[in-house]
Amino acid sequence: MGRQQLLNPKLALITSALLEEKDYIPTIAKATNDLFHLLMEITQLNPEEEILRTPVLLPDGKGIGPYWAAMCINDMMRTKKFVRGLFCAIQAAQQRFPGIPVHVLYAGTGPFATLALPMTTVFTADQVQFTFLEVNPFAHQMVQQTISDFGIQAFIREVVLTDATRYIPIGDVHILLSETMQRALDKEPQVAITHHLIPYLHPEGFLVPESIEIQAGLLNPANEITRMQDFINPPEHYIEYLQTIFELNQYTSRSFSGEFPTTDLVVSAAQAEKHPQLHLFTHIRVFGKEVLTPWQSGLTLPKKITDLHFQNQTHLGFSFQYLSGDTPGFHFRVLE
Repeated sequence: MGRQQLLNPKLALITSALLEEKDYIPTIAKATNDLFHLLMEITQLNPEEEILRTPVLLPDGKGIGPYWAAMCINDMMRTKKFVRGLFCAIQAAQQRFPGIPVHVLYAGTGPFATLALPMTTVFTADQVQFTFLEVNPFAHQMVQQTISDFGIQAFIREVVLTDATRYIPIGDVHILLSETMQRALDKEPQVAITHHLIPYLHPEGFLVPESIEIQAGLLNPANEITRMQDFINPPEHYIEYLQTIFELNQYTSRSFSGEFPTTDLVVSAAQAEKHPQLHLFTHIRVFGKEVLTPWQSGLTLPKKITDLHFQNQTHLGFSFQYLSGDTPGFHFRVLE
């Protein structure tokens, strides 16, 4: 009990900082740094152990190793937005489902259940209950240790070692939470997990993140230094957006079946003269006002598709399609 009396006040202070409505960078940086070191100390996670860096290869993408999952805490805006977004989603679910505990199904907890753990300092076990899913056996073991060390067993319905794309939930799910992605939805199974679990989300429930939108757009690499030193214009001032090629939310997830749609777009030579690279840009609405925009997080870094080379053409056409499978991501081709 003495250990918990030491750990829980530290976690409560960190949570308080992460839940502040305004984004004050020094506060967020300190809170995420403190959280990282607190959890690393508890689990004694050894970053030198190769097995903790090794991904689990799945039919629908890869589950990153526990060390890399732990390092995600240091992506400070990602951590802040998801923690506050989940907090706001639980509050909304309490209004929508009064008188019962909000059930959060958390798919892909990593070694610490980083996004859920702070919630145990601001809600009671009568208000929120979690089911944890984790595919990596080492992360699964560590998250159980984290639960024990913080003494939060009353919040946890179950901790399941499973591939979330094969799991069948029991009972109502009020919030489906998963952050199992990289930029442009590459390599990791965010889409497959959401697609599989969304039918088990209560019809009035909430998906976190609410929306992941992938937009095609153009950049000029010569502007990169200017962009990083520009404190007046938002980063998106340097993007020429073309169109949305994919959006993952609970409504599109419920309608997906078989292949994902193909999106075609056209780039003119005049556009490419100003912005000669084609990229994909990720926009994440975690919940409500909590959003992540390009360059704000590792999850929203632009993904370069190709340099644009025009010869005698006035326009170039491209086709994009999200492909599932063991290496999920966007396939693109140049249209004739």
